[in-house]
Amino acid sequence: MALVLHQGRDRCDCHYCGLSITMPGACPQCGSRAIRGLGLGTERLEREMHERYPNLRLLRMDRDTTRSRDAYFEIYDRFRKHEADCLIGTQMVAKGWDLGNVRLVGIVNADTSLHFPDYRSGENTFALLTQVAGRAGRGDEPARVVLQIYTPEHYAVRHATTHDYLGFAHDEIRVRNTMHFPPFTRLCVCTFTHRSDAEAEAEARRTAQHLSDTLDPGAGLDVLGPTPAFLHRLRGEYRWQLTIRGMAIERAFPHLPRGRGWSIDVDPAQ
Repeated sequence: MALVLHQGRDRCDCHYCGLSITMPGACPQCGSRAIRGLGLGTERLEREMHERYPNLRLLRMDRDTTRSRDAYFEIYDRFRKHEADCLIGTQMVAKGWDLGNVRLVGIVNADTSLHFPDYRSGENTFALLTQVAGRAGRGDEPARVVLQIYTPEHYAVRHATTHDYLGFAHDEIRVRNTMHFPPFTRLCVCTFTHRSDAEAEAEARRTAQHLSDTLDPGAGLDVLGPTPAFLHRLRGEYRWQLTIRGMAIERAFPHLPRGRGWSIDVDPAQ
């Protein structure tokens, strides 16, 4: 899992396990001093905007600037009163903002969520782009939305640019049917957590083999994986997952793993 660099504190933080270290001066693996932060976080974007447009009044809304209880509402109120010309923020600005004087919305790395290992990545990307774009043009004057994106040809992106929900739904349903994903099947995700990555992997593989050997072949159930969880290390522990797929998912319940370290999520919503 990549660490997030916070320039103001000169710290590299993991927002999942709590690890916090100072920005290293050299690569801990090869020793090279050609080390730098990658990506374009809100803090870096704010700095570059200030360098390029020094007279632009900027506000930033992210985890660092909304630590206090009322910070979110204070930033919103300042922007609503036009005490700033530009607001830079994370996904927390995507919903609930009804401002009539927004004439331009820019979305940086707009298709990041499209590449998550989740069958709903297209749906989530379409929803996010539609919501963020909806912050512009709420008044009487026209507005523009600019996307910085790597996969403009993807149907989720194409339909989001025209707010074509029906077109997106048609393409998304076709893909899910072809790939055998909900709503054309059901899923049961089994996650094993352990402080040892090797132990977590070994237990997940043993369980996957046991399920493959014991599930009724006529039930139409598949065992997918195991694979490392998307958040592989969380709060100091490693997580491995296997997924059971099929419409008659209840027939797998008597064979599901039980005991310390296991968690079961039937028809996962997230």
